[in-house]
Amino acid sequence: EKGEARFVLAPLVTEALPAATTVQRRLTDFGHGVTTVGLGGFRAEIEQLAAEVRRRVSGADRSPIYLVLYAGDAADTVLEKSGTDALRTVLRLGPETGVHTIGWWRSPQRLKALLVLNASPDDLGCVLGLDVQGAELGTLIPGLPPTWSPRPGRALIFDRARHTRPEVIIVAAPYVEEVP
Repeated sequence: EKGEARFVLAPLVTEALPAATTVQRRLTDFGHGVTTVGLGGFRAEIEQLAAEVRRRVSGADRSPIYLVLYAGDAADTVLEKSGTDALRTVLRLGPETGVHTIGWWRSPQRLKALLVLNASPDDLGCVLGLDVQGAELGTLIPGLPPTWSPRPGRALIFDRARHTRPEVIIVAAPYVEEVP
């Protein structure tokens, strides 16, 4: 619904800024509340989101909040223990409270390392693999044939709610927009 959701965009590497700016503009045009936070403010923002998730666990508020991470693994350098625990809380308990994370990690191993304590790959609702070998994705997707290899125009998706095993999807034409 227009204007119903709140978004937190976290472009944690410089290369992600143009994409995040475009997304912010579009979401704002639809009337959504948008906060953009870089690497320097990410720890404070994720700790606030974790506090919101903990507050919502015992309440009725389920208004949608979406955390969009660009290069989520870049946060490792600034999170420290409290920030890492906060991010795990958001990943693990957030969906049941209306707080959802859409994230891009630069390698499956970096995401797996985040999920080791108090979270697990089972906490991921959906994994979409682009330009990643099957052996690397196998740590996040059970039953993935290690022979999977990336190909142009294709992605591998595993949605725990819909699939019993990973499926190949074809991306017909990637959408790319020039940012002024």
